[in-house]
This record gives sequence, structure tokens and C-alpha cells, in this order.
Amino acid sequence: MKRMYGIDIEASQRPKPLCEMPPVETAITMGCNVSCPVLPCRLCEDWDIDAGKGDAEHVRVISEIERKVAGLKERMRGG
Repeated sequence: MKRMYGIDIEASQRPKPLCEMPPVETAITMGCNVSCPVLPCRLCEDWDIDAGKGDAEHVRVISEIERKVAGLKERMRGG
């Protein structure tokens, strides 16, 4: 993320307990074979993304997520 988008997640994000999460309209799970907590929301989707390992695989996953987000945005706009 840092190299591709200039976003340093380690500097700006930390794990949070659910009680600290703001209300959400949309929740996306990645299908990583673990149980995700249930968040009250209007839309919940599981994208079943295999994270894999290594830099090349992470780039592939980031690109896949980017495509899926663009598609989700389009669907939410009604297109």
C-alpha cells in the first residue's frame, strides 16, 4: 500500500475492538476462512479473496480489491 498509493497503514491504523468501531452502512469480508464479527449494516458482502503470500501476491490482491471497490461504487450509484 505504501509503495503503490503512499499510504502507510502501520502508521495510521491499529486493531480496534468492535466497541470502538463507528456505525457502518457497508461491511465487506474477505473470505479468509475465519469467522468475522457481525456488524449491523445495510449491505454485507463476502468477496472470497485469497490473500496468498509474498509481494507479487499482495499486489494482485490489492488490484483485485481495487476492482471490486470500483464495482461496488458503481452498483451503489445505481449503474
